[in-house]
Amino acid sequence: MHKAFTHDKPAIMQWLLFLLIAFIGVSCSSTMQTTDISAREVSKEDGALAAQHYTIAQELLRTQDFEGALPELAAAIELNPTAADYYLIRGSCYAAMMNIDAALLDASAAIEISPEIVTGWWLRGEVYKMKGEYNLAIEDYTHVITIRNDIPEVYVERADCYYLTDRMEFAITDLTTVLSLQPDNAGALTLRALCYIECNDFDRAEEDLNRSMSINDKDPNTYLTLCDLHFEKGDLEEALAVMDRGVEMFPGAIEFIINRGAINVELGNYVEAIEDCNVALATDSLNVITLNNRGFCLAHIGYYEAALQDLDKALDLAPDVANTYDSRGFTYAEMGNMERALEDYTRAIELAPDDAGYYLRRGHAYRRMGDREHALVDYNRAVELGHAEAVNAINELESGE
Repeated sequence: MHKAFTHDKPAIMQWLLFLLIAFIGVSCSSTMQTTDISAREVSKEDGALAAQHYTIAQELLRTQDFEGALPELAAAIELNPTAADYYLIRGSCYAAMMNIDAALLDASAAIEISPEIVTGWWLRGEVYKMKGEYNLAIEDYTHVITIRNDIPEVYVERADCYYLTDRMEFAITDLTTVLSLQPDNAGALTLRALCYIECNDFDRAEEDLNRSMSINDKDPNTYLTLCDLHFEKGDLEEALAVMDRGVEMFPGAIEFIINRGAINVELGNYVEAIEDCNVALATDSLNVITLNNRGFCLAHIGYYEAALQDLDKALDLAPDVANTYDSRGFTYAEMGNMERALEDYTRAIELAPDDAGYYLRRGHAYRRMGDREHALVDYNRAVELGHAEAVNAINELESGE
């Protein structure tokens, strides 16, 4: 109920943007030929000056000086607005600096100038992915693949978008293609394992993770995914052990603290979970999942007002998260405020109508209010959705306990 596994990949995104910049640099000469400067009335003098600014920008980018490179690239584009490479490099700089709108404009400009060059579509795909517009990103990655079907990183990025849009079969197909091109691509193995976990194919997931770990046992995402595997299999102690190891190996990666806290919630280790949540919230005080987890734990150990502060804050930040309403409903129920508990459980059900636990707990609230009829309806619905505990609740209700 309070799982908090998120595979945030800013380091991977920055690495990919550096790779893209390098790839653009390799393709510069061919791009300049396709843009036909003379046909677009750029003088030789302006073209030469633009090239000088561009060369300076490239030197600055060798030390990742994005801000220093931007004015040089702007000068190059002012002198020669017909060179796709200039827009591509500047767009990559903007993307690395998280100026998404500017990056999107430059990537689109490069595509308009030279639609046959893969890097324009690749860069725009990256920008769309950063914006969370995964379907548009998939379209651009697909365009890259129609031009060049031998770039593993593009398949990986498209696979990640398929994963993020719950199209596991397509993601697995792309990652299998990557592994045919690069059998030792540990990142592709880890991402494919994550897809297999979503498909409940735990044996294949474990096989991929073992292979990935044998290639690179220092990738935090592999440990996060291994934790996912143990969690989904119900091996919570194993999942906790993986997170303990991750906290030791990657002390600066807050994801391990967040996930360890979430596992402690599931294990009922509420004090330990609160400690982890406190550490995580000191880094990111607006993390909705962690606020929810801490509020849930505080309610379990009787700190109801503190719990409500966390849960109210979480709902202010993200008003459509069913888990948070469920946690606040539990808190109100523990405080004896059944009317407010019913409101929150009902809202949780509206947001996630297939979660059996929400019906079970709303049934408990109805039962405590003496409303046997509505309690029975909710218990039966929980049974239909597969909640075994609801069967016992029905038996107790019908026996008058």
